Amino acid sequence: MTKKKLLLATLTLATTFPFAAAADPYMGVNYTHTRTDDIVGNMDFNALAVKGGYQFTDWFALEARYGSGRSTQTERGLNFDYPGIVIEETYNLKMKDYYGAYALFSLPNATMFKPYLVAGYSEASFKLKITGTIPGYYPVSFTESDKVDSPSYGIGLNINFSEHLTANLEYMRMIDDSYLELDALSVGLGYRF
Repeated sequence: MTKKKLLLATLTLATTFPFAAAADPYMGVNYTHTRTDDIVGNMDFNALAVKGGYQFTDWFALEARYGSGRSTQTERGLNFDYPGIVIEETYNLKMKDYYGAYALFSLPNATMFKPYLVAGYSEASFKLKITGTIPGYYPVSFTESDKVDSPSYGIGLNINFSEHLTANLEYMRMIDDSYLELDALSVGLGYRF
């Protein structure tokens, strides 16, 4: 599913609810720290995300997010592919971006703290660049991009400082695939219109 289709589906769904006219729109930014757990081990990435959505009731909201990666992981090593040939390799892996559409289910209460559950769908894209040197030959370089998507789920806490200004803290299993798990810890600020 492409980014445009996912965001269009979220906005269409949000505006077709009978109570959409009474919904409160909101926007915000999140700083997200992600950690992968895959076949090669753990890697950490940082991203800056924008979010927007509609708060339909005290307990239900729909939200779309887009995040852009801000860090690259580098690993160096030696590869013994052929007998007698040692290739010095450098791996640069970057989370290019991610996006998703989510439903948030809050626990309404009379305090400024509103815990919530979040569930939806995410897609993250990664770029891998491998560079190497074979002694006596020219350097070699290889680049590949890949996208991974899956259902997402998590838990969070909204803090309402005023009628309009909010902050949030959230943990999400963004990607839960057979060969990749991507966990995200986010902090953010939001504004309700």
